[in-house]
Order: sequence, then structure tokens, then C-alpha cells
Amino acid sequence: MEDFTEKCLNAKRESRSIEFKERFSPNDKGELAEIVKDIVSLANTGGGAIGVGFDNHGMPVGADLVDVLRFDPAKITDVIRSYTGEHFADVQVLSANKDGLTVALIIVGESESPLVFEKVGSYRTPEGKDKTAFVQGALYVRHGAKSEPATSADLRRIIEQKLENTRKRWMDGLKKVVEAPSDAEISVAYPAVYVGKLDSSAEAQPFQPTFDETKPYVLVSDPNQSHPLRQKEVIAQLKPRLPEDSGLTTHTLLAVRRLYKIDDDERFVYKPLYGSPQYSAAFVDWLIEKIRKDSDFFWKARQEYAT
Repeated sequence: MEDFTEKCLNAKRESRSIEFKERFSPNDKGELAEIVKDIVSLANTGGGAIGVGFDNHGMPVGADLVDVLRFDPAKITDVIRSYTGEHFADVQVLSANKDGLTVALIIVGESESPLVFEKVGSYRTPEGKDKTAFVQGALYVRHGAKSEPATSADLRRIIEQKLENTRKRWMDGLKKVVEAPSDAEISVAYPAVYVGKLDSSAEAQPFQPTFDETKPYVLVSDPNQSHPLRQKEVIAQLKPRLPEDSGLTTHTLLAVRRLYKIDDDERFVYKPLYGSPQYSAAFVDWLIEKIRKDSDFFWKARQEYAT
């Protein structure tokens, strides 16, 4: 996130990860559709930043940005979900200063899986003309400084990148084993199956994920049983168990996930190759325990993540 912030503030022109807009009104349907197209395109291309209040050369124009800076990232998440069916919440809206003028930065992370538009993003201009920001069934990416439908080559690169990310996770796990102390004990669960492979045989060993580090660490036989929750279902399970002023929002969960590296912990998260992350009941219990110990846990996480 910090890299994209500095990159946007220092950029002199638009690029694969940087988009400039002189102004943006969240209340204008057309402008909102166009900004969603850019956010989704950046997310599908590794992330980036949209600078609002800049000209095409990266210079501040002194625009009125009150509505932009008041725009709740959770609402952006809702709009993206309404068009793509996916719960992508890795979006921040920040205020910054350049050359003595206020600018707004919309920082976008990389999506875990490709975001495809399930609905047409159509709107009518103030002049009465019908326009389309994006079409149904299209996957948008960044081509240089433009947000455009993906080509076959883009799809191949996205798949290769996801496979490379998976390979790196596996190699990180192998490295931990290789670098373990000579007196360490390595436990092997049998029969073990690879994450993502469904095993309904009688020999498969079911288990309950837990955040207790003293428990054995084993591979998952069926991630749809061990990690059945999407983010909206995590929130639905948390709400009845938390006070109303706990500070629970989709943006709060994003802050917690980033600060505590939740997405790297396979006890809590399963990442399918083509789909949104899935969470275990242990993640819900972990969050409840954190709130029990510190009622301001969510508020503190949001504040720390924003700084």
C-alpha cells in the first residue's frame, strides 16, 4: 500500500499501476462506474493507485475533494460486489498533500482471484447520451495507462502469476522444514492430501482447525468443509457475538488481515485458484478472543493500518 502511495504522489504520468483524475463525484452514477472499472482493472493487474485531484502530468489541480475523502471504502466494496459478485475489500481512500494542495488517493490491492463483471456498467451522461463503462462477462486489466478488456495473453499471465504465488507458498513451507533446528520434531499426518483435493474416502482423517499453536499442523482434506466461510459469512457470524460499537466493518477485517498476516495462515484462510478466500470457524473464534481481551481491538487495527 505504501509503495503505491509514494508512486502515485511522485508519478509524472499515468501507467500500468497509476491512474489520474481531476475530479470524482461518488454520487454521480457514471463517474462511479468509471472509477469501479479502474479499481477492478488495477486489482486484476497487481494493484495500484488512483490519484484524484491531479492533471495528466501528476500535478495537483486544487479540486474540491470533500465528497471523495468522505467516501467509505466499504461502499466501494459494495458497489464492486454488485457488479462482479465478488467481495473485494482491498481498497483505501487516503488524503495526501502535494505542492501545498490536498489530493485524494484511492489505493487498490491485488485481487486474490480475477474479478469479472457480471453486469453491464451503463449510464447516461448529463448531455443525455448513453455510455457503457464496462460490459458483462468481461475481465478488465491495465494496458499501459488504460483500463481495457483482457486478451488471451493477459489471461495466461494472470493464471501463471497465480500458479507462481502458489509455488512460492509451497516453497516457503518447504524452507521452514529444511531450516528447522536439528532437534526439532516434524510430525506427518497420514493419510494426508493436498490442499484443494477433495477426499471423501473412509481413510481420510477429518480435523477441526484451531488457532492453538500446540495442536498438530496437518493438511486439509476438504477445504470446503474446513474453511467454508466467505468474508460476508464471517461478518454475519461475528455480529451477533459482538457489541454494536465494536467497529466491525469489511474495511476493519481487511486491516486485521493485513496487520496480522491472516491470509498467510492456512489455519484461518484457504485460497482457491479461481475464487475468493474462504475462512475457517477458527478465524471467527480468534477474532472473538481478540475482542474479549481488548474491546477496542478493531478500532486500534483500523487506526494502525491507516498510518
